[in-house]
Amino acid sequence: MIHKLIFSLITVFWILGISQGYVLEGQEKDFIEITVQFDKQNRLDIKGMMEQAGYEDRGAFLELIQDITGSENWDRNLDKGDKFFMPKPVSEVEIELAPQDYGDAESEMMESVSIEQKPKEYFPTFGSTVKRIIDRGYVICGTKANFPGFSEKKFVDFEDKWVGFDADICRAFAIAVFGDASNIEYEVVDGRTRFEFLIDGTIDVLSAATTYTFSRNVVKKLEFMPTTYYDGQGFIVRKTLGVSSAKQLDGAKICFSSTGTAKDNIKDFFKLHGLTYEPVSVPVGKNTKDLYIAGECDMYGTDASGLASNRYGFKHPERHVILPEIISKEPLGPVVRYGDQQWSDIVRWTVYVLFLAEELGITSENVQDFKEHKNPTIQRFMGELNGKEDEYLGSKLGLHKLWAADVIELIGNYEEIYERNVGENTPLRLKRGLNKLYTKGGLHYSPPLK
Repeated sequence: MIHKLIFSLITVFWILGISQGYVLEGQEKDFIEITVQFDKQNRLDIKGMMEQAGYEDRGAFLELIQDITGSENWDRNLDKGDKFFMPKPVSEVEIELAPQDYGDAESEMMESVSIEQKPKEYFPTFGSTVKRIIDRGYVICGTKANFPGFSEKKFVDFEDKWVGFDADICRAFAIAVFGDASNIEYEVVDGRTRFEFLIDGTIDVLSAATTYTFSRNVVKKLEFMPTTYYDGQGFIVRKTLGVSSAKQLDGAKICFSSTGTAKDNIKDFFKLHGLTYEPVSVPVGKNTKDLYIAGECDMYGTDASGLASNRYGFKHPERHVILPEIISKEPLGPVVRYGDQQWSDIVRWTVYVLFLAEELGITSENVQDFKEHKNPTIQRFMGELNGKEDEYLGSKLGLHKLWAADVIELIGNYEEIYERNVGENTPLRLKRGLNKLYTKGGLHYSPPLK
């Protein structure tokens, strides 16, 4: 275990040092220079690069490169002959944590480095996550901080409370399990920690504007739940720039974070339209929007919903405009770890009942009026009908009889959650668009509840 700890510390030093173009003084012996190679078919020669570095485990080698570059598509940014440093696969390395001056941002990161043992990776099995949730008495949800409309802590009804679209989606899971919206705690995550916290078991579910992608699903072994917000990446600029389209920004300076999908989306968009741009990578510990406000770049791109949230938080939101181009598909929704099918089913069907309630016209105000309804689907929704084996549907998930009705009564159906937090009567003024039900031209759709 000490070897894993030391190796993790080396990786931290790599991020702080090597990525800036230098090796930390006195640590040269702990790193090896790798030259990017391609085979005869002009494909990355991973085997040859592993031999250079002395690695035998291909999976560990690829995972390390992805972690230290912060990009799932790192291989797209390499050219033949490129050189970079990475930690040697040694069994033990002596590290001297002597005080050094790394500058403000790096000092902040160094302060967060701890020699405590990294939490053991969590491997859930059927029912294990549900059991520990019930044992502790609350759900732990990972979400973003200071994300107006989606997740932020506010003083509401004489107490600090997490509010927003993503926060409410998570609150629905607590209601499903406990019948109470207060049985939940929120853990703040960012682009780097959101998946780490799922993998090590720090959080039970992630609800933080996270895009569903092939690599995240398959490689990271994460299970993406039904999409709760269909989005796409857009751009924001200052009105003084005088542009009405991203295609007018040839040669612009663009800020981006290396930990999400934005970087590759921007690269693909500008390449497709034959435009050039000057990339401005966001340093560790900094926010993309902060560099933009500071004038470090002409524009930046992220999910359109995120741009609306960011603009609302600006001191002078009226001085900024979101351009019309949507350059990617960004299906956002809750995420859980592979393994506990009971927990993933609870999360999945809780999202579906939000859609179904809107479709059936069931709201937080009228839910009690649907008791003993003649519609069999509504009877199942209200815990009154199931079939031969079980008294009510929730028992199949280990939930209480009125779990679906309680979710709607305590936080509302999907429409209520959307309109309350991000809809056209809120500061974000986001139209439903693709986030309408399928019956109204949108994409949200619940399978049959039977």
